[in-house]
Formats: sequence, C-alpha cells, structure tokens
Amino acid sequence: MKGLNREQTESNPVEITVHCNREKRLPKLYILAVGVSEYDDPQVKDLYAPQYDAQLFVNTMVSQTGRLYQEVIPILLINQDATRTRVVEAMNSIISQAQEKDVVIFYWGSHGSSRQKGLDPPLFYALPANVFLEPMDTYQIEQNMVTSNLIAEFFYRLKARKQIIILDSCHSGAAVDIYQRGLLGQEQAVRDLYRNMGVVVLAASSATESAWEMSFGLGAGLFTFSLIYAMSGDSMLDSEQKSASKLFGFTSNADYNQDEMIIVSEVSQYLQEKVPTISDQTPQTFTHGLDFPLFVTSQNVPSLDGGSHLIFTPPKGVEFLQAIQYGTRYSTPNHGELYVLEYPPDIDIQNQVNQIITGRSFQWEALVNMENQEALVKAYMYTQNDKNYALLVTTYRGTGVLLLIVVPAEEYQSAQSWIMPVITGVKIK
Repeated sequence: MKGLNREQTESNPVEITVHCNREKRLPKLYILAVGVSEYDDPQVKDLYAPQYDAQLFVNTMVSQTGRLYQEVIPILLINQDATRTRVVEAMNSIISQAQEKDVVIFYWGSHGSSRQKGLDPPLFYALPANVFLEPMDTYQIEQNMVTSNLIAEFFYRLKARKQIIILDSCHSGAAVDIYQRGLLGQEQAVRDLYRNMGVVVLAASSATESAWEMSFGLGAGLFTFSLIYAMSGDSMLDSEQKSASKLFGFTSNADYNQDEMIIVSEVSQYLQEKVPTISDQTPQTFTHGLDFPLFVTSQNVPSLDGGSHLIFTPPKGVEFLQAIQYGTRYSTPNHGELYVLEYPPDIDIQNQVNQIITGRSFQWEALVNMENQEALVKAYMYTQNDKNYALLVTTYRGTGVLLLIVVPAEEYQSAQSWIMPVITGVKIK
C-alpha cells in the first residue's frame, strides 16, 4: 500500500496482510437427471437403459456429498415424469437456486434425433415420455421436444459458473455444435464462457450416429457406463456389471495423473478414448474455460483453502485498474498490462496456462530463485490487430498463483526495469 501527502509525494510502499476467517464452503451440486425408457406413443420403441442410467448417475454424484460438494441436490425425472413441462419447471427451479460457486449438471438419456437441413448449427432434440411422433416443423419441435436451444438457454440463464451437459442419446453430437460455433445468443456471453466459466458438453455420439445400450451384462447405455467408470471405477456397479466390465476391458478410472481427483478434461479424454473401443459410436465433447473436479476418489475431503496468502506490492508505475475473477488487473509502464491471479486448489492452474498460451510462439524460459520461493517464467510472442506483443507467464511452484505480463514487443527491452521487480514482488506466505 502507498500513501500520498498534500504535495502528492508518494510514500514508500508497505505490506498489509489481510486475513479472512470466513470459512470457505464447498459448492453445492444441482443435478437435473432425466431417463426415458417408456413412451406413451406405441410408435416409439421403448428402451432398457435410460431409466437405470439416470438413477445410477445420480447415485454416483450423491456419493460426493461432504467430499467434493457441500450438498448434492438432484431432480430425477423418470419415464412418465419426464415431460417437457416437468423439465422446464425443474430448470426454472435450479435457475432460482444455484449460485455462482455452485455446479449444475444436466443429464439426459432417451431417444434423440437431429434436424440438419436448412439449419446451421443443426438442431438436436430429445424425446420426452409423452410426445407423439408426427410430422413437425422446427417451431413445433421446439415446442414439444427438449432441444439443444432449450438446454443452451437454461445454462445461459444460470448464475453457476461451472456447467455440465451430458447427453446419452442418438445424434446428440448435434448439441455440441451450438457451443463449438459460439452461438449462445450474445457475443459477450461467449467471451464470458471462455474466460470466467467452465462449460462442458459430453455427448454420446456424433450428429449422425446412434448411441447404443446393452440390456444384459453391462446393463446400461455404453456411454453412461463409460462415464460412471471414468469417475468411480467399479465402486458403484453391481456384481454383474463388475464382471462384464472386465470383459469389455475396463480396468481403471480417468485419474490419469493419479491425484485422486477426476477433473472434467480427464473425463472428456477418457470417453473419447474408451467408448469407440466398445461401441460403434463416437462421443463428441466440448470443454472450455475453467477445468474443475467432478469426482474425488479419496475418502479425504479436498481442501478449498490452500493455506497460503498472496501478498503483492506493485512497484512504481504499476497502477491498479480493476478487480477481476481470481485476482487484479494493473496498468504498467511501456503501455503494458499486468494480471496477478490466485486460483483456488480445485482449479488446475496448468490447464489455465495452456489456454492462455494457445497460439502463442514460445521464446524462452527461466527459473527465478527468490526467498523461500521459485518462479518459473516463460516468454511468448503473438500478434493481435497487426501488432506484436510479448507475453510473460510466471507460475510459483506449489501454489495457484499466476502472473501475466503483456507489453508491446517494441517496448519489451525498455520494460526490463520493472518486469523483474514485478515478478519478485509476489510473496506467498
């Protein structure tokens, strides 16, 4: 902190450590899980797995109560309860309750289809239990089915920043397109999704493929079975499913880095690798923004308080601009910008770095030894609006602290006088 006297002379900086005793709570998990195996319309073939898959998925996530989530709040709609009206009511209920730090999952298992002619992106729609098949135009589909547009609108209206869509239906990959092409109604909304949120879509098949189930042995949709195994291994399976899983080559969950925490990117990778080996379908996935844990395998509750305190004293010429999510943005000399960020332990900092450096040209790296701390600095170059910029990415070993410095390339040499004081001005206690 710095002070000014009446003559506007700046004082020497002093450090002030602020301790907050408020307990950091675990997020709540809201689930809307729908499974339709039985249809009112005799023209629609009944399915075996969805009614059981939805229940198994809910049971699996409820097992995380008190471990990863403060509370798991499921709404389960099975068969005759799975009407479009009930789905919309459940969506509105979750919208009114879920807060920013909470997690929301929409799980759907049923018949599904897509309409592609004349639509870009194509429209995915899932069949509720009470729908009767008859020729419909796009407007009628929107009014009678549960469509990708309805699902996207639901998530757009949520406060919760961690959002997951899981679709175990034929042609469900069509729903991924609306996210991949950034069509969520507003350009600003898309930017917010990428920067401030974690948005995940896991679909069982491509827009033109079927999604398969097995009524014996695995006794589940092959996509949902793989999803459950990715998170919990065989711990949630019955004895018959455990035996069958070995025959299909299931041996381990998606904990690739063996940290006892399954994050959404690991689940996505697992599904893309495993499902095509057991079924004639190709899962489609979309993950952007925050990478966050979905399931923990350890009985120990992960701490959301890293136990460290970030202290940063800006050197002269570095001025506060605004508070942003997870940190602070500053202006710097040489027309640059500085971002000082501290991510909580439930966010993978390396994943955040990977997203930031995508498309940037790596230049060099250096290890800076400080008192009781090491900083790894990596330099990149990139071009934006016909102008070249230097980007310095600094991480501090064993912490969630990330420092980003951006300066015009022609100003980089002149900026050396303040860059190192900025990097070493970060202290973690």
